[in-house]
Amino acid sequence: MRNTLEWESGKWRAYIECQSVAAQNRVCINEDTTPGYSLFHTGGSVDFNLGRYRISLQLTANNLLNKPYMSHISFYRKVFLPESGRNFLTTIRLTF
Repeated sequence: MRNTLEWESGKWRAYIECQSVAAQNRVCINEDTTPGYSLFHTGGSVDFNLGRYRISLQLTANNLLNKPYMSHISFYRKVFLPESGRNFLTTIRLTF
């Protein structure tokens, strides 16, 4: 489940999100169960024009609390390797 709160004002946008995944206990034979987890993400962007080009700058932060978790559909959980921790993404989009 993803719960997202968004804010927008003119060229500016921001959001905060809580992603919750339930424990996977109803599994097939010889398949391991996976505990549930909740992650928090946030981000924002601004759009502006530079001449005839439109530029969008975006900054996103995922897994803000750096929580270790295992995705049930990942092959890495078999070797007890958690998914990526806190990470940041910067995007510059040029529309011409």
